[in-house]
Amino acid sequence: MKPTICLSLFAAVILTTTGCFSYERRATRAVVVETTPVVTETTVRTLPTGYRTRVYRGTTYYYTQDVVYRSRPTGDYVVVTRPW
Repeated sequence: MKPTICLSLFAAVILTTTGCFSYERRATRAVVVETTPVVTETTVRTLPTGYRTRVYRGTTYYYTQDVVYRSRPTGDYVVVTRPW
C-alpha cells in the first residue's frame, strides 16, 4: 500500500509542475455606469400669445399646445415636461 501512496504523490507533483494544469487570475467584473446626459434648459423671456394657466400641486404652469412653461424667480420662463 505504501508504494501506491508514494506513486500517487509523485504523479500529483508531476502533473502540477509540468503545466498540465494552468491557473489564471481572472479579472474582476466590469461595472457599467450609466451617465445622465447634460440637459440644457430652454428659457424664454415672454410667454407666447394664447397661453393658458394651470395650477398643479401648488405650482403655476403656463401651457400652449404641447409646450409647458414654469416661471422662474429671475422673471423668465423655463420649458418643463408636463407634470399632469
